[in-house]
Amino acid sequence: MNSTDLIAEILGKPYFQAPNCLIYNMDCLAAMRWLPDRFVDLTVTSPPYNIGKEYERSFMFSIIYQLPRSQASKRVVKNKK
Repeated sequence: MNSTDLIAEILGKPYFQAPNCLIYNMDCLAAMRWLPDRFVDLTVTSPPYNIGKEYERSFMFSIIYQLPRSQASKRVVKNKK
């Protein structure tokens, strides 16, 4: 079983699928809780797409919203050396 098959087995049917690519339209924290450590090659997040938005200017937004997502991404992304 390849990694995309395993992810689909864990998270269910993706919103979009192409060879070696699954896209899920779901809360990223909920999804990453189910994934094993060092399992995915890449995560894509909204920054830098939120630069210049009113909510992005708040330091508390960064701490409360972004930090948990960054930590979860760090846990599931493979270490490439």
